[in-house]
Amino acid sequence: MTMPWIQSAGGPLVIMHERGLRTWWGAHQPNRDVGEPGSDVATDYDRACLVADEISVIQSRDGEEALVLGDEPDLTTIWSAEGMHYLVRWRAAASKQAMEEAFNRSVRQLPFEHRARFRTTPGTHILFDAACAGWTPDATLACQLDDASYTVESATLQDGSTAALIHRLVPRPD
Repeated sequence: MTMPWIQSAGGPLVIMHERGLRTWWGAHQPNRDVGEPGSDVATDYDRACLVADEISVIQSRDGEEALVLGDEPDLTTIWSAEGMHYLVRWRAAASKQAMEEAFNRSVRQLPFEHRARFRTTPGTHILFDAACAGWTPDATLACQLDDASYTVESATLQDGSTAALIHRLVPRPD
């Protein structure tokens, strides 16, 4: 089964609860028309671009946390299995099938390292280009996060000529 993949136009991706999409202004200034001169206030996209790590948590305008996935325009998909969610960032592969086979073969043996703690509201979460306004993103992927708190871990998959950065969301009891 081939998974759907998305990528940004060049900057980071963000994943957040669907309820908060209406407050994500992307590269636009809140309450300004597109193309209108802005102010010195950082846009949501500016704040996402300040993330120096491959994955980090920022606050959205509604106070909820959002996960920002680095500043590389890697093809990205979401795999959910055994109560965990994986954000897979394509680095190299001959095909989507080769990437999926390498992931399935390797994921249980990867040495994941702690990166962050992500607190959210259980429900549908949307992955999209951080430059887009949340209510009109170009391409999206959705996943159901049923817990309010997750440990975010990362590992590098290297399987022959296939490579990916894998972020794993592990439910945490709070």
